[in-house]
Amino acid sequence: MQILRPKYDIDLDQVLLPFFYLIGPVLGGGDWQIKMSLGLRKHVGNCIVAVSCRWNDAHKLSNKFVGVQGPYERQLMWEQVYIRHALERSRSCAVCWLSAESKVSPRNDGNPYGIDTIGEMGRFQGRLEHDRGLRVVAGVETGFPRLSVIVPNWDDAYGKSFPFHTSIEDTARAAATLVNLA
Repeated sequence: MQILRPKYDIDLDQVLLPFFYLIGPVLGGGDWQIKMSLGLRKHVGNCIVAVSCRWNDAHKLSNKFVGVQGPYERQLMWEQVYIRHALERSRSCAVCWLSAESKVSPRNDGNPYGIDTIGEMGRFQGRLEHDRGLRVVAGVETGFPRLSVIVPNWDDAYGKSFPFHTSIEDTARAAATLVNLA
């Protein structure tokens, strides 16, 4: 497994391994990205996992980091490039995990928990409405804000009940199945 961090680049035209982009809360999210990355590795083997966390070289997965510093002025620009790759290329997918806010380490910067993720879910909902084959899987944990709005909106955009998973394990398995079907 290889980990791609914000603002680091790899040559997307040379990516032959399954590629996943993890979407979900970072601040206050309880570091679910580690569990999801390990779950993907368990189900796929060697793969590339892009995470929007600003993990430093002391992180426990730092021996998995790949890429060179890219030309991105803002992390958002990097996210747009790699999310697009995950959604549109074969053997790739976006993996959304809507985790409940951590009780041990909640978001404490004054902004609402999950606000960026809620916006991203709205963006995907719009794309899903026009492309029901969008390369995305999603899982939800009870307690994520606005699920009572997100889930029915995705169901409506999908034209039927969207398969939201209820565990990291099931979400990782579904993502592995999607990339292995390509």
